[in-house]
Amino acid sequence: MEYEFLLWADKKRLEELERMKKLNELGDGSCGTIVAITGDSHFQSRITSIGLTIGSRIEVIQNPKKQPVLLYNRDTMVALNKNEAEKIMVEVRQ
Repeated sequence: MEYEFLLWADKKRLEELERMKKLNELGDGSCGTIVAITGDSHFQSRITSIGLTIGSRIEVIQNPKKQPVLLYNRDTMVALNKNEAEKIMVEVRQ
């Protein structure tokens, strides 16, 4: 019985991890919630000052290969370069 619970818990955790992606990996039209912001304190301060905070919901408007990621957050359009977007983890909503 204990073993079955561990398998269920591991499967649930795996499903949660599969829903989490770096912002630069999301496609056009993807929606999600920011769950982590990595990087130095200057980067984190700058990102949070433009409204991208943990728990905020975002929608990716455009994510072309060699151009910045364009996203919608709190009634504002924001453009982030790929290196910046790579430092933001998002839980993707279905």
